[in-house]
Amino acid sequence: MNNTPNSKPNLASKTSKEATPKTVSKQTKVIPTKPTTSSKFAHLLKEIEKMTIQELNTFVKEIQSYFDITPIAVAASNGQDQKAKVPDKVSVIITESGQSKVALIKAIGAITGKGLMDSKKILDQIPATIVSDKSTNEAADIKKQLENAGATVQIK
Repeated sequence: MNNTPNSKPNLASKTSKEATPKTVSKQTKVIPTKPTTSSKFAHLLKEIEKMTIQELNTFVKEIQSYFDITPIAVAASNGQDQKAKVPDKVSVIITESGQSKVALIKAIGAITGKGLMDSKKILDQIPATIVSDKSTNEAADIKKQLENAGATVQIK
């Protein structure tokens, strides 16, 4: 039998069971259409398209790290998706004081309205809660102030 792609098989030499040609269903490969992008991101999309899953995963983690993005987990309950709840009120906690305690004591005093001695007592009890029951926006502002003074801060 000739195995070239254009040759037809010789069906006369086969038994009747083998001689009947099988019907081959043609499967159409569906290629998703991509929107045509003439935007400034077209070259980025083409590069991302070439990446493996592992490379994409690393890429996403690097973007999150670079822009200081914390992914919000979506909880599922009884098969129904629920949006992750963002707390209404949070606390700002100093976990480390850093090098300049004087600047941090002044920042704590400005935030809490307490005097320098009371602010120093708060700083001596690290980890210390600086403020409680603040909105997330207020807490982010306070965190920024404390970090600028050299502290390591958590919002809980």
